[in-house]
Amino acid sequence: MNNKERGLYQKYNVERVDGRPTGDCIVLEFKDPNARAGIRAFSKEVKKKGYSPLADDLDEQCEFWDKYDKDMKQARRACRRAAANIAKSGR
Repeated sequence: MNNKERGLYQKYNVERVDGRPTGDCIVLEFKDPNARAGIRAFSKEVKKKGYSPLADDLDEQCEFWDKYDKDMKQARRACRRAAANIAKSGR
């Protein structure tokens, strides 16, 4: 069964740094473009409630990872072009 068919399942154990108990949690990793959509929605809501520094930090991390993904995509394209050029030249 792949992740698209699986639904919600436990993948992480989450603990609070202050030792207090946690309820059910979901972990969203910035490196996951799908998770960033959820992080952005959360950021928008906390900003409305006055948590602007938190929202700004979340937005900044999302922007960093958006740029990282874009840069990596461009680098992979450049590598494929270079490999194709090398193959054409017979090296």
